[in-house]
Amino acid sequence: MVELKSILGQNLNNRTLKIKIENMLKHRTSVYINEFNSLKSSIPRLGNWYKENFDFKNFLNDVNIIACDENKSIPVKIDEITDVMELYQNKTTEKLSYKLKNIRG
Repeated sequence: MVELKSILGQNLNNRTLKIKIENMLKHRTSVYINEFNSLKSSIPRLGNWYKENFDFKNFLNDVNIIACDENKSIPVKIDEITDVMELYQNKTTEKLSYKLKNIRG
């Protein structure tokens, strides 16, 4: 969240802010995908599966709505973005749990 706080603290127009946030989130996502792909799992290339099942487009849209809201302070934005991240991660984790349950029978 330090990186996000830094981005939000800059005096940027909405377009530039969105680009910086998207780049940050894409970079972090690629790191997680590579880590997941290195794990031994009953789902081959688990990171790729996670990427395909994580609704990044809507996630990014929800984050950008919060980030560009001029009526919210940076701490409030961070809290709300954290909540959105957890929501989308939980949705994907539920899908993963369902898939693993069906693989194992």
